[in-house]
Amino acid sequence: GARAEAIVRAAEGAGLAVARGVPAEGPLDAVVDVEVAPAAKAAVMAADCSGDPLRLTLALATSATAVAARSAAPHRVVGFATLPPWEARPLVEVLPALQSAPTAVEAARALLARLGKETALVRDGVAGVFPRIAAMLVNEALFALGEGVATAEAIDTAMRLGMNFPAGPLALADRVGPPLVLAVLDGLHADLGEDRYRAAPLLRRVVAAGRSVLEGAGPDLPPPRGRGYDGAGGDVDA
Repeated sequence: GARAEAIVRAAEGAGLAVARGVPAEGPLDAVVDVEVAPAAKAAVMAADCSGDPLRLTLALATSATAVAARSAAPHRVVGFATLPPWEARPLVEVLPALQSAPTAVEAARALLARLGKETALVRDGVAGVFPRIAAMLVNEALFALGEGVATAEAIDTAMRLGMNFPAGPLALADRVGPPLVLAVLDGLHADLGEDRYRAAPLLRRVVAAGRSVLEGAGPDLPPPRGRGYDGAGGDVDA
């Protein structure tokens, strides 16, 4: 997919030899897993690879520790977190699993440096810092849109100008991809069990329809409804 191809281009640009798919012929220095669904990740991490390679896994919908628990070499598994597009992100978060050997963590940071990325160590957990907070901003914007607080354009403009963001949260959702935003939120909700990570109904509908967020918003405001609205133009007490 696009995530894998972006990393392949960066690796080839850094002069690294790249083999697509595992297992590959001959010893490997690193396996980079960019799958999101836990079942797909398990298949990559469980592959028997010669050379005891570093296993770098994208930890957006599940923790690196959970992935390592199903790996053929848990001590070599290290998580990383970022959002697409890869080329636009100068920093990648590194999330050591509980099973990660210190040498594997250093190898992960060294590999990412060769790919042109700054790194920051983050405690292991679903989605790290940036993807987690970005997904929650998108989700709240979608709740606001679904409740008729404002149009999609007004929400994005308010956040761009009010918070000095380069793009509004709804435009960000479309750039990242609504299915990925939903996967992050569902992963957080499953891992932490807190209602604040519940995905907005509009996000689920957009993903089910295979549409972008801005397409799914439609030309008109939806009828006001939802949290704290009494249906007659006033607020209700919680």
